[in-house]
Amino acid sequence: MGAILPRNNLSSRADLRYRSLDAAGGCHVPARFPGLDFADRNGRSDACVPGRCRSSCCSKRTRRHARGNCGQRITPAAAAGTQVLRLHTDLRSDENADAANAVTTALSPDGFTLLILTSGSNNSFYKDDGTPIVYDVLDPTTGLRTGQTTSSAEWVFVYDVTGPVPVQKQKINLPVTYNGLLWDGSGTRFYVSGGSNDIVYPFKKTNGTFQLDAPFMLLNTGGQLDNTIAGPAMQSFGLAPWAVVAGLGLRGDGSTLYAAEARVRPVRGEW
Repeated sequence: MGAILPRNNLSSRADLRYRSLDAAGGCHVPARFPGLDFADRNGRSDACVPGRCRSSCCSKRTRRHARGNCGQRITPAAAAGTQVLRLHTDLRSDENADAANAVTTALSPDGFTLLILTSGSNNSFYKDDGTPIVYDVLDPTTGLRTGQTTSSAEWVFVYDVTGPVPVQKQKINLPVTYNGLLWDGSGTRFYVSGGSNDIVYPFKKTNGTFQLDAPFMLLNTGGQLDNTIAGPAMQSFGLAPWAVVAGLGLRGDGSTLYAAEARVRPVRGEW
């Protein structure tokens, strides 16, 4: 339900406890520093090599087949000055409709603005009085309301990071997203992948805030194995043959946007 926003360079400021494997294949502890911990409280390591590790942290099954978990843990407090901030939506007084599943961040070219994108299951919430929380569905051509609503709510959060504490400036709802989040070189536009909706959402800065910039980018990639016997068969088994817009890339001069489809093929469009 939050994002980890370190203020310092992790590699130079983080305290680290780590483990390594000695020449004979046994686990040992070369050093310990407080803060970041990859081992359990009994000093057992996660650095276990199948068939070689003699540590008691590994079962016979683990030694034969896989690397042991051994109770390793990690803390966001590893970097000095780190803060964990909730992704507030202000939809409920008890914060139970705040956003989860932050998957991608993107810092603006000037370093002043941070975008945080969620993708997951931020849907089917209710207001304090029990009323379902719904959002307007927009026409991809005009950007205007269609009169339809959805309970699906992924988010793009806009933070001002010029000061010691990040300040949330905007929270923008999108019905479906995936991992793609990309600034253009000017810092006045950014793009968000629309996941299984096979769309890319363009944003532009207008009067100091970021707004959706219609028309949206409909890729019309088509489903996997469309126009084949296998296509309908996959659908009948509840599989997902459609395209999912994932990572995004932009040509240096800003003339071409590249969108990677997670389940079909890479595609390119010029907008």
